[in-house]
Amino acid sequence: MQVLALYYSRGGNTHKLAEAIGQGVESVEGVSCMIRSAEDMRKEDFVDSGGIIAGSPAYFGVMAAKLKKI
Repeated sequence: MQVLALYYSRGGNTHKLAEAIGQGVESVEGVSCMIRSAEDMRKEDFVDSGGIIAGSPAYFGVMAAKLKKI
């Protein structure tokens, strides 16, 4: 099974968090993790994944517009 770790990161901290989550996901036998930024994400990434983890900084209590747009 594949899990998609989708993130938006302006300063790099959310990217680091996505990588750490990816390592945790891949520690489970039979599960792989695809890490994609909001800019690099494709429709096929959603379709091919059995689970989705989304990460975003909060701006005024709302997720980043680039991630919300997806």
